[in-house]
Amino acid sequence: FFFQAEDGIRDHCVTGVQTCALPISWSQSNYAIYADAETDLTKKLSVGLAARFEHYNTFGDATVGKFNALYKVNDIVSIRGTVGTGYHAPSPGQSNDQILTTTFVAGNQVQVGTFPVSSPIAKAFGAKILTPETANDYGLGVVFKPNSKFLVTIDAYQIDVKKRIGISDNKDVTAAKIQQYPVLAAVGEGGAVNYFTNGYDTRTQGVDIVSTYKDELAGGALNLTLAFNYNQSHVTRAEADAIGPAQIDGIKRLAPNTRLNASANWSRDNWAVNIRENYYGSWRNENDYPGQ
Repeated sequence: FFFQAEDGIRDHCVTGVQTCALPISWSQSNYAIYADAETDLTKKLSVGLAARFEHYNTFGDATVGKFNALYKVNDIVSIRGTVGTGYHAPSPGQSNDQILTTTFVAGNQVQVGTFPVSSPIAKAFGAKILTPETANDYGLGVVFKPNSKFLVTIDAYQIDVKKRIGISDNKDVTAAKIQQYPVLAAVGEGGAVNYFTNGYDTRTQGVDIVSTYKDELAGGALNLTLAFNYNQSHVTRAEADAIGPAQIDGIKRLAPNTRLNASANWSRDNWAVNIRENYYGSWRNENDYPGQ
């Protein structure tokens, strides 16, 4: 059984490049209950089933589940798979937080703000009340264990997220926009507005390969691990008035697509030696560092 409560109060102002937030308080509570069962149907086939019910005082009810199975082909090879659903409600901060920053663009002092989706300023640029994210995920893998010392697992996966929550692109405040929506005068001409949005869906696909080797060396225990991950995310649906090309590019490239981890551990009596190397592929942030 799970219970969680979230609340927040923001009231700060930092001088210099000035960032201010109006005093705001909000709260959100939820409770959940989940069950998980697993059994061996035969000597070769194991299955598992999990379900979770959750209630939010702000968004209502949600039920998600997962089914997984492992089939032992022989003593060396096994096949495993999983299918599941997911649910993620917006946090109170994503729905209600307001921050206004005074900065300089091309030598001119302007204001850039993140506004609540319910505010008239955000609504002037098409903001809508946030709704929960939902997801479907799938996985299929192979376990290869030729002997007691060596193990390799290969798993491919796909995660589809609908109505993903993220920050919108900056919406420029022009004189014409102020004339159309006088409330934007609080930001000022030349400023910019952004807000949280459910304005896009994403799909993430990837593969995990993990190999481990255990043996004895110089009277001690040796453990070697080599792990590789490749994943790629992209936007499958986007509302043009919510996010722009920079956000779409960031979803695809902001996190490195490739990661490699190699580690060695040797232990004997009271001594242990660890060696680890992490490699990350390239990344880029088109929103903050365009063209780099």
